[in-house]
Amino acid sequence: EPPAFTMTNEEDSAGENSELSAKGEGEQAESVETESEETEEPQDPVKPLVAAETKRRRTNEDLEIPPPDKVSRPVIRKFPPSFPEWQNNFSKGTYDKLGIRIDNRLNLVDSIRVQLVNYVSEEDPESIGEIREVENGGLVASDYQYVYLQVKKSSARLGDKLLVFQNMGPLKQSTEFIEGGASSALTIEVQGIVSLTDIVQSQSSIPGYDLFRALVVKSVNPVGVGSQLRKGEIESVALNSQGDRSNVTAQLIGGPTSAKKQSFYPQSIAYLNRGSKDGLKPGQVLAIRSNRRSRFEGSIVKESFRPSGWLKIAKVTPHLATALVIKISEEISVGDYTGEASGVKSVSSSGTSIDDLSDQALDGFGSNSNEGSADEFGDLPTDDEGEMEEWDGLE
Repeated sequence: EPPAFTMTNEEDSAGENSELSAKGEGEQAESVETESEETEEPQDPVKPLVAAETKRRRTNEDLEIPPPDKVSRPVIRKFPPSFPEWQNNFSKGTYDKLGIRIDNRLNLVDSIRVQLVNYVSEEDPESIGEIREVENGGLVASDYQYVYLQVKKSSARLGDKLLVFQNMGPLKQSTEFIEGGASSALTIEVQGIVSLTDIVQSQSSIPGYDLFRALVVKSVNPVGVGSQLRKGEIESVALNSQGDRSNVTAQLIGGPTSAKKQSFYPQSIAYLNRGSKDGLKPGQVLAIRSNRRSRFEGSIVKESFRPSGWLKIAKVTPHLATALVIKISEEISVGDYTGEASGVKSVSSSGTSIDDLSDQALDGFGSNSNEGSADEFGDLPTDDEGEMEEWDGLE
């Protein structure tokens, strides 16, 4: 059936709507009045008094500030006129010639250590094992790859870490001006560290050896099949000028690379033809002097007395040494000398024999020239007058 519609009068409907709206507004007003009555509570006259008393006590209380753990010093020794005078209370501290405090300046060079990834030896280092396979089937492994190796029985156990190295053969002579010592030199390459993780069964029994699965935890050169193993860590040397001064006369006979004309730079590894029997010890610092004959054939000058750089001894054998170049002022190449060179008597402009000069004066000999002067060592400290300190004060 169709819906039934009811007709209403417009006036009646309008009246009903107005009554409903008026009723709703009245109820809303009553609710607002009720809420306002509930929120309005009688104020406690004690609360303002307590707050005022607490504030007064905090204001009048004597606070003791503890002294600082470290006495602060101004960064600048002399403040400009725009700064208040009371800020310049401290006059202590070490300042350079520009007035900048340097006593707490961070020296990054002293904290740098260079790993000795190559060195020279007179005999093959003793080995306790050998790498036989790489787990992925290749010939070399890198960090966090597995290798299989054999180790002499009772020489190692699970969890031990072994040093991986390889004998690269005799040192190749790259210049004819080497005065001896290079013929017995063997170059040793350090490849990394492996950790023994598992004991494995071999296809055939290897008398006197155990077979292990090992993880390469650190590689500084590719870890290859056939490399040898021994106990030990990768040696390192500090890249700074601290160390005993040595005047031992030696000659640079080569380095890790086999280039015919080999040059050396800071952090380069260099081999010397003198060792512990000649007085060299790890940690000693030697001056480097250029050999002109190895650079220019037919030169009438044999060597220079002006230092062209500095190196630090890292490892020694009875007749050989491995060193790290720490500073240079000009090119350094195979055939250059260290120490006092040949020690030939030479007279300076002042008439003083070089052999009679002190170590400090000898280091600065020829520094008046622009080339290879001490000013090129920009990171060396200076005193308050801005002059270069002597060698013994470089530490």
